Amino acid sequence: MTARGRGTPARVLTAAALAVTAGLAAAPPATAAPPVYRCSEQADWPIVTDSGRRVLDGDLLGDLRVCDVSGVHVLGDVRVEPGTHTNLFRSLVDGVVASAGAVDLIQTTVRDDVHLTGGAGLATANAHLEGSVRARGSVILDQTVVRGDVVVETSVQQPWLRVVDSTVSGDLAAHGGDMTFAWTTVEGDMDVARWTNLRVCGGGVGGDVLLAAAAGTGALGASSCGGQGPRIGGSLTAVDVQPSLSVLRTSVGEDLRCLAAPGLLQLFGVSVGGYRDPGCRSR
Repeated sequence: MTARGRGTPARVLTAAALAVTAGLAAAPPATAAPPVYRCSEQADWPIVTDSGRRVLDGDLLGDLRVCDVSGVHVLGDVRVEPGTHTNLFRSLVDGVVASAGAVDLIQTTVRDDVHLTGGAGLATANAHLEGSVRARGSVILDQTVVRGDVVVETSVQQPWLRVVDSTVSGDLAAHGGDMTFAWTTVEGDMDVARWTNLRVCGGGVGGDVLLAAAAGTGALGASSCGGQGPRIGGSLTAVDVQPSLSVLRTSVGEDLRCLAAPGLLQLFGVSVGGYRDPGCRSR
């Protein structure tokens, strides 16, 4: 009886040890960090191709003053160092584009977000961005589709925002600088503030539009684009839009509101589907 009592703990310990050993044996091996392909070492990149593109099975690092990359499929992220400029042509990026320098995306698809930091510049043309764009600095989106949101804050050194012939499936928020939105569709809401110059030509906004805290003149339906304003599915609200705001040939699906002592206001050819604030009158 005593012998059996002393043997039972030994069997339990042995079973536990075997279980721990089995668990250790089943643990997956540590995953190695993906390789980094530097622009400065482009001559050494692999030549394996997929659908006509060179495949980089890791991250791409822009580390040259000017780096031109064409026809690549980056399976990881693209990172651009400060003080450098990376141009991606006819390429595909599976991960994030994170730039502390300047980056151009031409005929390029990015399957994740695009981040711009450090007051540098982002320019796209015929691009397809499946995530969101979040930028501090100048941004040009030309004939570009953005499936997420666009959030831009310009700087004194990089004061430009241009969105032309493009589509934003989410919301658009832009603060500061010289802004142009031409023949562009924003399917969500549009929030624009602290502009030094604002021009909106045609296009449409599916949700609400908020114009606030202007530092310069603004025009929905600018004369430079034939005076055609946007189609707004929701409400248009103007808050503290001094010194002047023109709203020409613009369709507002819901309410039109003017708050906080707007400056010189010009309205012409504006249709309003909902409530029209008495403060929204030409003066």
